[in-house]
Amino acid sequence: MVVEKINLTNFKNIKSAELVFSKTLNFLYGQNAQGKTNLLEAIYLCCVGKISSILDKDLIKKGEEEALIKLSGEKAGGPFLIEIKIDKSGKHFYLNGLPVIKISQILGILNAIFFAPLSLKLIKEAPADRRKFLDIDLSQLYPAYCAAILRYNKILIQRNNLLKTYSKPALIDILSVWDAQLIKEGTSLIKKRSSFIKELVPYVTKVHGFLTGNTEEITVEYKTNLDILDIENCYAALLKEKLEKDIALGYTSVGPHKDDLKITINNLDVKNFASQGQQRTAALSLKLSEVLYFHKITGEYPLLLLDDVLSELDLSRQKKLIEFSSDYQTLLTLTDIGNFKNLKNAFFLMFVTEYLICRIKIYSLYKKFCFLNCVNVESR
Repeated sequence: MVVEKINLTNFKNIKSAELVFSKTLNFLYGQNAQGKTNLLEAIYLCCVGKISSILDKDLIKKGEEEALIKLSGEKAGGPFLIEIKIDKSGKHFYLNGLPVIKISQILGILNAIFFAPLSLKLIKEAPADRRKFLDIDLSQLYPAYCAAILRYNKILIQRNNLLKTYSKPALIDILSVWDAQLIKEGTSLIKKRSSFIKELVPYVTKVHGFLTGNTEEITVEYKTNLDILDIENCYAALLKEKLEKDIALGYTSVGPHKDDLKITINNLDVKNFASQGQQRTAALSLKLSEVLYFHKITGEYPLLLLDDVLSELDLSRQKKLIEFSSDYQTLLTLTDIGNFKNLKNAFFLMFVTEYLICRIKIYSLYKKFCFLNCVNVESR
């Protein structure tokens, strides 16, 4: 699958833009706050329907009433067109000209892997960030998983509200129905997540070895407080065992919403013992391994969006990253032209075409890459 063209109107700081992309590697160069990240976010919004915790109203350029995104591309099933209209009432999606009722209708049309500075949260921050990594991937690959996580969260919210409202004697009967639903949905989520990580690990190992020259060994494990071989019974027993604690806390303390990933390099926990460079490479290995895994499951490579990824990698790992990315459709942003020049020289890239887009310089490399064509762009 590839993105061929995107049109933006009043999206964040971009007033108007029309871009046609190369099917392989595309470089976007410019200073901060010029719209590079916003362009990538617009594409990612078409893939997953949401950009982290950004409010819909903040996606509209200041002083305007609405924003529009049109993205066209092609996959094995034929061409597709995703459109998003954003106004005061929220986001409105259209697929091939028809309105989309559920976001699951969009998921999987265009798969994308997005790596940005915030992706380091996958390594450095709370378990919720690692669960989000799992849920976004699985939702893109399996729309049924997206529906299951939504159901689970609704049941969890209801159970937590009950824990805050009733005393233990009254709760026992009330919770039985909700616990049965929670166990059913939660078991499904844990099985899918655990299976996903087991299948992803060989790709993580392969990519990390490639980036580091096989000088480091990375491991990734799915961690849950439930017995993976007997999830349902263990889940039911723990919910009963933790009931008094849950009443005191006012929320449910066991289940997939508390699970985590354990990531190590050379048997040391990455979060606590790895250097900044190792943490960044570990996060990048996880994200890049998704490209290979998505291809295994869908038969097509996802779009790779890399935002300011080169800035904290040494030249050797920069070269490895570009070598990896050159085999897939990739959009990669740069703020330091020195990085580009080093890479250009390293790969004997003799021809460079430059365009001015939203005060961003767009570079497309010759080698085996097509040139990027860009027209009708205005950022202010």
